[in-house]
Amino acid sequence: MTPKETPRSLESRIALASKHHFVKSFLISRIFGKVNFTMRQIFSPIGWDRKIFVFFAALALLVVLGPFGSYDDFGFWERVVYWTAIMCGVGFFMHVIVTTVLWTRHLQWLNRFARVAIGTTLAGIPGAAIVIFVDQVFRENPVTYDGFPLLWLQVAVMGFFISIIEYIEWGGEESTVELQPLTKFHSKLSEDIGPLVSLSMQDHYVEVTGEQGKELILMRLSDAIDDLDGLDGVRVHRSHWVALDHVVALQRVRQKWSVKLADDRSLPVSSTYLEKLRAALE
Repeated sequence: MTPKETPRSLESRIALASKHHFVKSFLISRIFGKVNFTMRQIFSPIGWDRKIFVFFAALALLVVLGPFGSYDDFGFWERVVYWTAIMCGVGFFMHVIVTTVLWTRHLQWLNRFARVAIGTTLAGIPGAAIVIFVDQVFRENPVTYDGFPLLWLQVAVMGFFISIIEYIEWGGEESTVELQPLTKFHSKLSEDIGPLVSLSMQDHYVEVTGEQGKELILMRLSDAIDDLDGLDGVRVHRSHWVALDHVVALQRVRQKWSVKLADDRSLPVSSTYLEKLRAALE
């Protein structure tokens, strides 16, 4: 403490520093929450076995048939490299954008075909740019920029039919995630993390865990639970709330109770909320 610094001014400096640290931590958690959500969306389970099969089947057809003049312009192995580069580049954007459009809660009122059409139309823009770039690398007389609109249409249409094979379930009911009812709490989420699994208190934040990611929200757990009115769930601990449709089992180990969730996590259950949880599970 400096000679002129009073205890009150020192307390003010400490409080200001703590506030700055809190804001910094909050912003970092929001940024990393968005990155985590994005990565989960890109690598979400959408039937990778079928996607890989469709990729190589389409690649084989393009190499053998040599459409758009590639059969006359390139030899066999040149066509392999040419079409592999295009399929990887276009396929990446198709996967990222179509998957995001399919999962976002803002478009769930549309059927799956319409969402695929929107996704492939948007993905056709960077997809067409990639085709032009690869074409200019490989061909002496490549596609010009004036041909972008037509190429965009072609990429979007081809992407739509390929995506229909990859994402749509045939011969039965469409396999989609059952949507939970939207509550007041959902409006506080900055990203679509899928159906809620649990809420946990982390210092001043509520850690929200969904099927497709996690997010930290600055609020009290009790207020968050109040905002979940209408959602089938129960508080199991002073620091935890769980959605009942994600509860796998109620366990007891060494006189301590815990609840096992569908994502293979276990959360503690306090004696205060044990009977209420049991009644909800019956």
